Amino acid sequence: MKHEQYLETAVKAAKKAAQVHLSYSQKQMDISFKDTHYNMVTKADIEAEAVITDIIKERFPGHNILAEENNYEKTNSPYTWIIDPLDGTNNYAHGIPVFSVSIALAKVIPRCNEIQSGEKKRLNPESPSTPIDHNKENLPGRPSMSLLTGVVYD
Repeated sequence: MKHEQYLETAVKAAKKAAQVHLSYSQKQMDISFKDTHYNMVTKADIEAEAVITDIIKERFPGHNILAEENNYEKTNSPYTWIIDPLDGTNNYAHGIPVFSVSIALAKVIPRCNEIQSGEKKRLNPESPSTPIDHNKENLPGRPSMSLLTGVVYD
């Protein structure tokens, strides 16, 4: 039952955030910058994050939230919602319609003492304790592919 509630919450939050994105998508928008000239933030980023976090806090008030635009108080919950309210802000700000809402839920498992690095590796489904090094081989029976989006910067 809980898994369905988590998924339902994420889907509802993503759909509400998408409505925020669409409400600004054809308008002139104010753009500010975080730490570099290409790390943009728009009003749509901030409002979409507020919509998402309000929905999550309403349904799961004790869960942690790790989001791109704001810092939230840490709780003792093993659950953390990881949010990029407007994944592809640079595309969005330049009118390129390749952007999304990214929401994930992670649960800390205290007895798990193995951490897998994300350095071009993923666990091998045939031998879960052995990572596949994508620099040396592809997943068995699957072609190598990449999807790249974005704006080139000087």
